[in-house]
Amino acid sequence: MKSTLQSTHQADYKTPPRPTPPRRGKRKELMEKYLFEKISADIANHLFRPRSPPKYLSTTHDHFDVPGFDPDASLQPKFEHSLYSDPYVTYWSENKRRVHGVSVPENPTGNFNSSTRFSKPISEKWEDELELEL
Repeated sequence: MKSTLQSTHQADYKTPPRPTPPRRGKRKELMEKYLFEKISADIANHLFRPRSPPKYLSTTHDHFDVPGFDPDASLQPKFEHSLYSDPYVTYWSENKRRVHGVSVPENPTGNFNSSTRFSKPISEKWEDELELEL
């Protein structure tokens, strides 16, 4: 029978417990570490790979692009056209002399000029409505 009485020296300075043996061997531990690093590197290479630029195709490409089509040279414009200063080409501007009962306008682009009635800020529009109600 063991005695329960012990000195303070024995209570304070016990023999340290033995380390528990590892649950897995050194080879298995190295294999797990290798596989973890390899799989992590594969995932990082896949996620952070350089992306190729996206290829954007519109519906115009699907419907109007004919492979091998070469437009006739006579259809190409003979001189540069200004997008902002040239008058607009419409059915009515092309046929204004042939339409009966229509006089030729002085300003050919007058129909397309902007009106301030449609470009008023919303706050001014609300103020006008409030004045009309009073």
